[in-house]
Amino acid sequence: MANADLITGYLTELRASLAGRPDVDDLVSEVGDHLNCAATSLHTRGLDPESAQREVLNRFGDATLVARFLSSTPSGGLVMPTRLTRTAGSFALAASIAWLVAAPAALIGAGSDEWEAHYLTLALVVFVASACTTVAVFGLLRRAGGARDATTVVAMLLAILGTLVLGLVTWAWIIGVGLLTIAVLVTVLRLRSARLGTTIRTMIGSVLLVIAWPLGIATALLLDTLRVGPIDSYGDAHIAQLIGFATGSVLFSAALFLLGRWLRSETAIDASKSMATSASRATT
Repeated sequence: MANADLITGYLTELRASLAGRPDVDDLVSEVGDHLNCAATSLHTRGLDPESAQREVLNRFGDATLVARFLSSTPSGGLVMPTRLTRTAGSFALAASIAWLVAAPAALIGAGSDEWEAHYLTLALVVFVASACTTVAVFGLLRRAGGARDATTVVAMLLAILGTLVLGLVTWAWIIGVGLLTIAVLVTVLRLRSARLGTTIRTMIGSVLLVIAWPLGIATALLLDTLRVGPIDSYGDAHIAQLIGFATGSVLFSAALFLLGRWLRSETAIDASKSMATSASRATT
């Protein structure tokens, strides 16, 4: 058609609202073909080009509502970046810093009586790190369309429980990080099912998020078996445990950094603003 400004504007808005979908180009192209064909059909029946486009767009529906339908999941959530997911990205970056600090905090004074003096500091740092991680996990689940579905609820409960364990009994870190690992595994699987995080960086981040603590636990168990370092009164190789914790902490920090940068880099979709734009276009 000679004038396709209305449809072009609609498609531009729809593309912005669907920015989080990996197949956005295919979807917008398909919608564009449908709209142009329908407008051409109305034009051949006597409507002028602009009226034909306006009629087709009115029939097709508001761009924001269409985007919500195309981005919705069985759980009732929306697969799109929002201010909430961007905020969660900030928490992921904060968690990354906290876990990185926790590594040397755990090793300071290791193997001597001085370590006990640093225990409360370590417990506080680990609690902050795990609490920020829990918020980041929530953001990742929401980014993948999680809402009040069972998967999201279970993952969040595990993350919260893991945070409480790490904060209250940091010495039982294997239990706490084990709970966090299950929570992040569920989260990563959710991201994969939504076809999100497919860049190399986010894929590396997702893999590290899942394997960080298992590798840390494996390191601790291996070094403990080899009886590395002095043996404490409980018969444990204390340094081995701390080295394993530090290993997992550093890897987990790297994972959260990569995923946090991804969430922060996305442009939040302001549904209310988009709705206002659509209403304005429809009345002009």
